[in-house]
Formats: sequence, structure tokens, C-alpha cells
Amino acid sequence: MPLRFLHLADPHIDSPMKGLRRNESATADQLRSATRQAFAAAVDFAIDEAIPLVVIAGDLFDDAWEDMATGLWVVGEFRRLQEAGIRVCLIRGNHDSKSTVRARIRWPENVFEFGTDAAETWTSDELGVAVHGQSFAARAETRDLAAAYPGRVDGCLNIGVLHTSLDGDASHSTYAPTSLDVLYDRGYDYWALGHIHKRHIYDGPVAVAYAGNMQGRHIRETGPKGGLLVTVDGAAPAIEFVPFDSTRWAVAGVTAEADDTVDDLQGKAMAALANVRGEADGRLSAVRVRIEGVTEAHAGLCRVDGENRFETELRLEAARHGDLWIERVAVATQPPANLDAIRADAGVLAMLLDTIDRGDANSQTDATEDAGSLAAVESLAKKFGRHGITFDDCGIDIDGRIGDWLQAARGQLLTGLSQNE
Repeated sequence: MPLRFLHLADPHIDSPMKGLRRNESATADQLRSATRQAFAAAVDFAIDEAIPLVVIAGDLFDDAWEDMATGLWVVGEFRRLQEAGIRVCLIRGNHDSKSTVRARIRWPENVFEFGTDAAETWTSDELGVAVHGQSFAARAETRDLAAAYPGRVDGCLNIGVLHTSLDGDASHSTYAPTSLDVLYDRGYDYWALGHIHKRHIYDGPVAVAYAGNMQGRHIRETGPKGGLLVTVDGAAPAIEFVPFDSTRWAVAGVTAEADDTVDDLQGKAMAALANVRGEADGRLSAVRVRIEGVTEAHAGLCRVDGENRFETELRLEAARHGDLWIERVAVATQPPANLDAIRADAGVLAMLLDTIDRGDANSQTDATEDAGSLAAVESLAKKFGRHGITFDDCGIDIDGRIGDWLQAARGQLLTGLSQNE
């Protein structure tokens, strides 16, 4: 009879969701509970499908979380699994290594949490499984923990559970870094990885997989989120993605053509929102509407009155459906302009545009959201101010991507130029 287990990672229970607006309390409440809803959905699935084992690859909680209600809620979910005869094996990751909640609660008997001093093995003769793992003792775990994991247990399905930035993934901080060769060398049948929030299954002689996080928490975590159902029946494990997210983040992209009007772009944005809703399978969609392109409508979009009308219509559309929430409307359009002529003039405008373009080339990653980057933008704005030029954000949140803000500033420069001609 095949053995099935559920690989989960990075639930971040009760983690704050980014981008909430105070004047949308009902939707905000739904978003704040999204991580709980996703975890409860996974528990429901395990019970309904009679999955005998759930493996959680770290970051059950989020940082030094102090709300005991969070811990008590998780205990209740684990008890539901216990009543169904389902075992749970889990490790702590970088975010929950020093969780106050975890230090003060006791897990039900069906839960085994791996220790922090050294890697260890949990076995079940009933299931024929050996699970190997080690929790983080501190957030900044820089050792290759996997290299010291125990050898395989003969006669069992061997599962390694690890919170790691495998091969130094550049999109996440480097914690417990290791390599595929090290994982292969342990001789296990499956590696359940956590920490990287993007789902990925590696090709190779051993099944190695990131389940990704269970619920997107901001606009950089778009698309379906959930867990991996692993089935082993004497051959290579079969891995199936199962969605558990209650809210799905998405970017509704709109391409502005040169002769588009604001009304034209409104229609395109409405169609893009409809597509997002159609792909969400009834979930709440948290959407950023992003408009790009060189268009005569740029000035209309970026005027205060035009921007408010444009965004208000989209938010009214979202409110009409009830399963749609606009996280932000990002206007990244540019007005038509003869850039060659501006640069050939070698004046102040040419200098400012060159400064923006050089800054944008250095900010093409979301990793720029730090104090140093914001300080650099503020310095750039002051530099422009000395020439009598000020900028609003044209719908771009300065705490969001720096490149978006720079492009908004670029568009305002060109718009001001065209209006003064």
C-alpha cells in the first residue's frame, strides 16, 4: 500500500500582511486571517484524505511572536490532526527559532519537534518512515546543517526536513546553506525543504523540493500557494501540488498604447481584473494594477484629479464583486518625448534624466527596499529640488520598488517639459 505524506513549509501563522488600507476593515480582517485559513485548509485536507504524516519545514510562527492566542490556535489544529491519528514532524526555521509562543506552549503527543543541538531522527515502525531534521537554535544559522544529518535508516522511507537557502538562493537571506550534492550524499528518499517561498521541485536522482509558503503575504508572493502531497509506492516519489491559500496575490498588468485615452486604459484595467478573478478559483484576489507604456494619457493618469478618478473606478469595481481587493494602482507610464533631442541639448533636463536612468539600472530588484535605498531616493529628490523641480509619487508608494518611484519621477520630468513647450 502506498505511503502518503504532506510537505508544508513557512506557514508564518498570524504574520502581518503588507499593504492593508485602514478604510477597508472587512477585507483587512480577511487578509489578516489568511495565514490561519491556509493552515486550517491543510489540516482539513490531511484529515479528509487520511494522510498519516505531515512534515513542516520551518517558520511555523513569524519572528519573536508574543501573542499566546496564536500558539493556542495552532495547538488546536494539531489536536484535530491527533484526533484523526495523524502524526506531525516539524523543525524551527530562522523566523521561529526564538519564538516566545513556542517556548511557552506544549505540543500534543502526535507532534515531534526536532531539537536544536544536533540533527536527530524520528521513526515510526507503523508507517515505515524515518524523518531526519534539526531546528535552528538562532536566526542567523550559517552552518551547513545537512552535512551532519544522520545516515539513512534501512528498511524505511527516509525523509530529510531542512530549512535552508539551497545553493545560496539570491532571493532570500543565506541560512543553513547547503548543496544538492550534500543532500544526495545522505541517501534519503525525499528532502522536504523550507525557507524559499517559491515552490520548486529539483530534477535529480533524489526527490528534493521546496513546498513554498502556504499563503502569499504581499505582492511579491503572487500565484497559487499551498503544500506538496507526496506519494511513495516502491518507486520515485510522486509529488503533487495542493493549493491551500485563501487569498491570492496577483499583478494585473496593463499595456498603454500611444493613442490610448484614460477611458481606454480604464477598460483595459477592468478586463485585467476580470482575468485575475477568473484564475483565483473563488478566492479573494489581492491585486496590484500596474500600467506601463509610452502614451498620451500619461498626464491624465498622473494628475491628482485624473489619478483619483481612475483609481476610484477600479476600487468600486472591486467592491462590487466582493472577492477583489486593490492593493495599489501603480502608474509606470511615460509621456511621448524626443529623448535624443533632450540628451543632445546637454542641459539640466538631460542631467536629471541621466541620473534617474542610472539609478533605475541599479534598482531592478525588490531587494532595494532598505533604508539605504530610501535615503538615496530622498537625496535624489533634494538634488532635483535645487533646480526647482519637485515630485509626487504618481500612485507609486515610495516604500515599494525604488525603480517604480524613479520611473514616476522620469515621467513627471517629461510631462513638465511637454507642457512648457
